[in-house]
Parts: sequence; C-alpha cells; structure tokens
Amino acid sequence: MGSLLSRVFLVFCASLAFVMTGCAAQQQLSGHRSYPFVVVGYFAEWGIYTADYTLADVPADRLTHLIYSFAKIEDGRIAIVDPQAALHFEMPADRPESWPAGQLAQLRTLRERNPHLKVMVALGGWTLSANFSDAVLDDSSRKRLAASIVTFLREHSLDGVDLDWEYPVAGGLPDNVNRPEDKENYVKFVRILRSLLNEYRTTRGERYLITVATPAPDNYLRNFDLRAMAAYVDWFNIMAYDYEGAWSPQTGHLAPLLSRDGRPSVASTVQAHLKQGVGKHQLVLGVPLYARAWNGVSAVDHGLFQPARGPFEGGEEPGFINYGTLMRRHLSDPEAYRVHSDSKSGADFIFNEALQGGSWFSFETPRTFRNKLSWARGKPLRGIMFWSLEGDLRTPGHSLSLLQQLPVQSRALQPETDD
Repeated sequence: MGSLLSRVFLVFCASLAFVMTGCAAQQQLSGHRSYPFVVVGYFAEWGIYTADYTLADVPADRLTHLIYSFAKIEDGRIAIVDPQAALHFEMPADRPESWPAGQLAQLRTLRERNPHLKVMVALGGWTLSANFSDAVLDDSSRKRLAASIVTFLREHSLDGVDLDWEYPVAGGLPDNVNRPEDKENYVKFVRILRSLLNEYRTTRGERYLITVATPAPDNYLRNFDLRAMAAYVDWFNIMAYDYEGAWSPQTGHLAPLLSRDGRPSVASTVQAHLKQGVGKHQLVLGVPLYARAWNGVSAVDHGLFQPARGPFEGGEEPGFINYGTLMRRHLSDPEAYRVHSDSKSGADFIFNEALQGGSWFSFETPRTFRNKLSWARGKPLRGIMFWSLEGDLRTPGHSLSLLQQLPVQSRALQPETDD
C-alpha cells in the first residue's frame, strides 16, 4: 500500500511539474506576465489659461492614470512651476460640484471621486529640462533630488512621478545642460529614487510609481539606457509623435503607425525600444491630441509629402493646432476640411487647398487611433497615453472625440446630496 501511494505521489509530482513547466513556457512565449492595460493622460497645468480646461473637464472615467504636467527642478529639488495654478486656482462657477482651491488639491479630489484613478506629477518636459544634468551629476545631488520628490509626493498625496528629461547627453533647448555621463547618471538616479520610494507607501497603501518619458528619434533614444532603467521604473511613456512638423520643409505625418519608404514610424520606434531589452509590458504608446500643419502646399497627391511655404497660421501656435479645434473646423465645413488616408503609413490627414495657399494637417483620427489601439493591444504593450488632454474634442459623447473611443474604465462616485 505504501509503495502504491509513493508511486501515485511521484506521478502527481511529475504531472504537476509538467503543468508548471508548460505554464512557464507559455509565459515566456507571451513575453510577460498579465499586466492591466493602462490609459494615461497628461494634464497641462497651463491649460486653465490657454484652453479654459480644468480638472473638472478631465474624462477620468476613460483613464487609469492622470499626470499633472509639469514640475521643475530648482536648486536641485523638485518645485512647483506656477503656485497660483497649483495651489490657489479656484474652479470656475460653471463647473459642476464643489472643488478645493489649487489644482494639486483638485487632483486629489478627482481621484476620490474616481477610485480607480491614480494621479502623478511629471518632472521636466521640453521647456523645463535645463537643470536635470546638474541635479543627477553626483551621488549627493541625486539623493537631494530623489529625497525632494519623495517629500513632494507625500505632501501632495500623489501616486508617483513621471520623469520627463528632454534630453540627456544631447538635444533639447539650447540652454539645456548636457554631459556625456548623463546616460549613466540617469540610471543611478532612478535607482536611488526607487530605493527611497520603496520605504513608503501611498495613501492607499500601494507602491509608488516611477515612469519615464522616452523619445521617438533614434539619435535621442540611444542616450537612454532603457535596459538598466527598466529594473527601477514601472513603464516608459513613449513620445511616439512629432515625426514631422512645420520645422520640416515638406509635409509629413505627425505619428504614422507604419514605416513608408524608410521613414520612421510608431512601429519602428517601439521596435527600437524593444531592441534595447525592454519588455513589452513596460512600453506605453503615446498618442497626440493635436495636429502639425503647413501652408503654401501644392495639391499634388492632396499635399502629401509636398514642399511647403511654412507653418500654418491660425492654430494655437504656428504649425500647431489642437485636435478639437481642427475637428470643429471639419464639422463646420467637411468639404473644405476633407479627411484623406495614407494606408501605406497608417495615417490620415486633411488638405484644404483654398486655405493659405494650401493648408495640410497631420493628426490622429478616430479610425487611425482605433487601429493604433488594436495594434498596441495585440503586441501586447502595457498601454497608451495622451499628450495632452485639453486637445481633444470636448463635446461629451461625440464620435470624433479620441478619448470617447475608449471603454469606460470605471464609473465615478456620485457626490452625496442633502436629500
């Protein structure tokens, strides 16, 4: 009897080992464990001035993570850029419900009303990266910056930080400080930051998040040691846009999914990240909520890849127009602002021949966004992100809103009433 039981036990163990081995092989084939698909949105602090866009306007039910942009580095520490906006801004009376003063407090209120949502702060950005290199130069400066971030997150009850250094080693604005050792120092910094953050938990008792914004161009991406950083960050937010813009002498796509005639694309950028040794589960794909635009464009091929006179005038900036602004023009005159498709690039565009000698707009449409979303899920990547939320078409429930293409993540809690 004992011998029989022993044999049964051995068979059971062998079967269990086989099953476990099969599961491990399946996991290895899939490339990662099961991670929830994230939907990240950047909220621009200045949107209250430029677009009358407040945290009350954020479609939090469509997002999993909201990133407040930006904080800056001052005297080697994280600091608020606009105290009036961050700490004292009063919500306009026409917004529903009651809100505390200051966008950082409003951020926490939004999370309370949407318990599925995590809220973070972004450090740096295109205009605020000048001091990164100095702040991570040596062990003492790295600890100073990291400690200040820990204090900032705890003081404002945030769930994490998004590091947006544009860019280490080379690039960015002319007054940025760059050093060859930036690449290695960035890794050392995130290692220290992760170590310090692991000593604490968020107000929900969860681990603090660290994410890193990464560029699309290869000449910038090579200055990030993604493989080394991956051990300390939760994911990378790929800025997979601005492949072309009004700085280019001819028209081209803002964020094409596919490569055409050797041009860089979203697909090639993701592949470049993967070649650095990052898992798919740590890649979040960026989507633009704006258009790049040119004028003085000929009608050949509806203006696609044609020489341009210069940047389109009449948007939020020369050569730049928010997606929502462009869609309102399209809705008011769909014939003049007709949407064309470039199937070889997986991208859409508008050409208005009569406007400013031929105006050409490259942007994400609901169709291309759905294709991109399906592509990201199929890889599968960790998720998608939007830069930035005020750019979307803000008509609630409109079929042209890009955020409305997403499923509802969770219903917001309804405020209590005095009934």
